[in-house]
Amino acid sequence: MVQSEITVKDQSAEPGVETEADPARAPRLERLEKRRRLADRVSDNLLRGIASGRLPPGERLIETEIADDLGISRIPLREALSVLESQGIIIADAHRRRWVVSFDDIRVLQVCTTRLTLERQAVVEASQTYRRDPGRIAALDAVIARMKETVGGDADTLAINQNDVDYHTEIYAATDNPCLQVLWETLSRHVAIVFALETFKRIDPAHNLVQHERLRDLLLEGDKAALEAEIEDHIMGYINT
Repeated sequence: MVQSEITVKDQSAEPGVETEADPARAPRLERLEKRRRLADRVSDNLLRGIASGRLPPGERLIETEIADDLGISRIPLREALSVLESQGIIIADAHRRRWVVSFDDIRVLQVCTTRLTLERQAVVEASQTYRRDPGRIAALDAVIARMKETVGGDADTLAINQNDVDYHTEIYAATDNPCLQVLWETLSRHVAIVFALETFKRIDPAHNLVQHERLRDLLLEGDKAALEAEIEDHIMGYINT
């Protein structure tokens, strides 16, 4: 049942009826810039709101409030919400009221184990690309350079997490495998939310950087067994400690 999977934080509205936005309410989402398809920008913005904790797991999503925050109509917003719902990040009840899915320990484990299965294949295929064309490692090195800027500095957690997601996105890009890339596109949104949880906020950026540099070197070396062992420790290490 839907109600057993979510924490309802607002039951004041009648089923199927949206409440009006409070003009005195402080917006929690960023206004949209004019680029890309509007619904895609909205879904990305909502994801950042969830990953940053401004729209926490279990939060009831009120269309009028979100549309007001973003300065848009509810048509592209509903399209974006439907996308996130299809990806399992938002859940809806029979009256189309929507909530952010709760990321409990079981769900976090599911995200991590699914990611491990996918990424074992991705690192092997990406390694083949990097060994065949070493110049393509430059995109990965650029992300590592951004990671270095966050070590010992005052970079916000969201920026650190985004660098981590970007690093692995580059690995999937190097696979030249559209199937893996499409699967990662959806899974990476769940990963970004997991990174925002308290357990992962305690990860030391310096240690995180060392892990990513080591994985980068292994990708160039091409040792399949070493790659698979490293990616398992990389993804599951924080779960198993």
